[in-house]
Amino acid sequence: MRLDLQGVVQTGVSMLDRGITDIKIAVIDGEIHVYTTTGRNGGVAAYEVGADGTVSLTTTVIFPPELTLLVDDTLVVNDSGAGPVLLLGGNAQGLFGYALGPDGFGGYAQQGWEGLQSLAAGGGTESIEALVLLSEQAPDLFPDGFDCTQVVDLVSVTVNGQAFIVTACDARDEVTVLRRDSATGTLVEAGSIGAEDGLGINAPTALEVAQINGETYVIVAASGTSSLSVLKMMPDGSMQPTDHVLDNGSTRFEGVQDLAVAQSGDHVFVIAGGADNGLTLFLLLPDGSLVHLQTLGDSDATSMHKVTAIDVAVDGDQLHVFVGSQNESGLTQFTVDLSRLGDLQIGGAATETLTGGAGDDILMAAGNGDTILGGAGDDVLVTGDGNTRMTGGSGGDIFVIRDGSGTSSILDFQRGQDRLDLSDLPMLRDLSQVTITTTATGARVEFRGTVINLTSADGRSLSVADLFPNGLEGGDHIGYIPPDPPPPPPPPPPDTGDLDRPGTRPLAPEPPAPDDRNPGDGSDLPDKPDGGDRDYSNYKGGGVDPDVRDDGANTGTGGDGAGDRLDPGDGSDASGDGRGNLTGGIGNDTLSGGRGADVIDGGAGNDNLEGGGGDDWLMGGVGNDVISGSDGNDAGFGGAGNDQLRGGVGHDSLYGDAGRDAIWGGDGDDLIVGGDDNDWLSGEAGNDFIFGDAGNDTLRGGGGTDEYWGGDGADVFEFFGNHDTGWIMDFNPAEGDILRLDDAMWAALGDLTSTEVVARYGSLDGQGNLILDFTEFGGAVIVLNDFDDLAGLAGAVEFM
Repeated sequence: MRLDLQGVVQTGVSMLDRGITDIKIAVIDGEIHVYTTTGRNGGVAAYEVGADGTVSLTTTVIFPPELTLLVDDTLVVNDSGAGPVLLLGGNAQGLFGYALGPDGFGGYAQQGWEGLQSLAAGGGTESIEALVLLSEQAPDLFPDGFDCTQVVDLVSVTVNGQAFIVTACDARDEVTVLRRDSATGTLVEAGSIGAEDGLGINAPTALEVAQINGETYVIVAASGTSSLSVLKMMPDGSMQPTDHVLDNGSTRFEGVQDLAVAQSGDHVFVIAGGADNGLTLFLLLPDGSLVHLQTLGDSDATSMHKVTAIDVAVDGDQLHVFVGSQNESGLTQFTVDLSRLGDLQIGGAATETLTGGAGDDILMAAGNGDTILGGAGDDVLVTGDGNTRMTGGSGGDIFVIRDGSGTSSILDFQRGQDRLDLSDLPMLRDLSQVTITTTATGARVEFRGTVINLTSADGRSLSVADLFPNGLEGGDHIGYIPPDPPPPPPPPPPDTGDLDRPGTRPLAPEPPAPDDRNPGDGSDLPDKPDGGDRDYSNYKGGGVDPDVRDDGANTGTGGDGAGDRLDPGDGSDASGDGRGNLTGGIGNDTLSGGRGADVIDGGAGNDNLEGGGGDDWLMGGVGNDVISGSDGNDAGFGGAGNDQLRGGVGHDSLYGDAGRDAIWGGDGDDLIVGGDDNDWLSGEAGNDFIFGDAGNDTLRGGGGTDEYWGGDGADVFEFFGNHDTGWIMDFNPAEGDILRLDDAMWAALGDLTSTEVVARYGSLDGQGNLILDFTEFGGAVIVLNDFDDLAGLAGAVEFM
């Protein structure tokens, strides 16, 4: 179950091959046809997939001048009764495009507004899609109260005989399900879920649907959060999140632009790609979770620099995958061999044995004490409630360890072939959090009460490199925290008679005051460019002094009211669900806040802190900590050690302090301070302030207008094509500072030297600042404050 590269096909015409914006596949007379567009500045191309899987060009069209201003970047195939048409955009008469036939494009075709509206009202999904995505003629289709002004994708699905339309709204960061009334054909809103409901999506870009084992799942991709979300769709149209995966260093769907789903029997494949030059392949399991199968980066043999479009087609025992790129020429083709797909078996509550066959099986235990025998093939084996015994057999197997599975055993782990998938274990982000003990015949892996005893297939010891040759793979899986329900109405006031009114209840105390450590008072941090001061009075490096009760490993969760404190005793302690103050011990603690404003102090040790909803204070203290703010305007303090801090959604303040820290701001206007040592800092979406402080730091922004201060040391400032505007306030090549640029920002011009880049895109603004403006091809604008040496800059530029 892997992607195999077949090659790159091209028309040979640059304006048709470079900058593909959409791919659409249609089956005409039993043959698979692939259509691509490069938008209004190019044209369309048609390819045919032969019986042996080879792809050949059939016809091309370069858009004439009269169409260029009317063409959209999206393709829709629609049959209004006169045969299929590849629709490209709209004009006064309706939607237009080219007729499709077995030999490629036919003549110019027009579908009128009245006919399209009639077909859409009668349930024509393709007509609805065309009206929504290619015109502004669709509002009458939607029910009153449907207030999305920017539907970016929609799909249709039937559940228990009821037809639904599912939409993704960019303006509201929301997925909405519309139920079609069988009697009248009108659409009625049946359910919705989005960022306001706690679903961590920003700027959705693509939507797909899959049905497996009697369940229906909606998969939504969002570029602003670099995320894939899986939503279980209920018969009434409501949705429940089942998985949410964020791109990380092991996957390739940062700034995800497109998503495709293909199904063969009980195997559902999900493929995503975006700004980080590659693809990631997942398997969707019947419980709505995604299992990582493969990630591929761009290479000299592919054209996947900034993936823009993906489409797929199943043809017998082959899955065809086609990929388009923003910056490279051609259509990259992969295949997945489906001939070896095996069975799906799901256990019940009783103890039982699941036995696979010769194919690639999916075997999912459920109860306690189940045994799974994979047999031959590349199998996926999933633990049950506890004491699951798994034998993979021959082939490259994936052992998926579920949260709450207790102790499991793997009896034949094959180094170099088999893989452990720990993605379901909450708050696991780095191998340093896992205890791995090598034994004479294998290894033992432990994390927060989950234990995996592994025996190697060859009877020898298993090292960390044998178990995790590429570290933890498959993205970061984040649990869903629903928002608090609205509070009940207050009770009526008591009858106080002639009594004086009692005093008001005092407010809850503020979070603990931070130590006045360097740079706690903000005196040594730079001023804003406009001369104003930034408030760094809350800066704190090492965390408050913990109220420690023991040195053990503890797990805590905020209580239902403010003011709760977890004072761990021996062993593993926990309190309820909600908001409060939590204090860890000296060991490796895991503390999770609720949906309110929490104050969480990990103390010493390698701690895992997660704020949840609300405006949280998260203090790691000494040790290599992992801190996740999640929703809300959070403050995170790594303390001494090599920490990882993620702000999540909201306007966050994140401080690394001493140690080699990695900090991601997430969505919102964030303040990021690296502290001492060599740190890696990324603002991501929003207008961020990023300060490296001491050490040789790497600073990266993202969407929005960002402000960078490298501080002392030789710092690297990174800019990608999807970044907006960045102000570098203290760029100094004499200190070893480097400006590292994504060469995709000028890819259309071919290879340029650093001198040529500065000469073409650099200028001085007359106020002592140097400006690099890459907006010619949709890239970033970079301002070097108080730096005006064009020749000197060329020697300090690197490409990536």
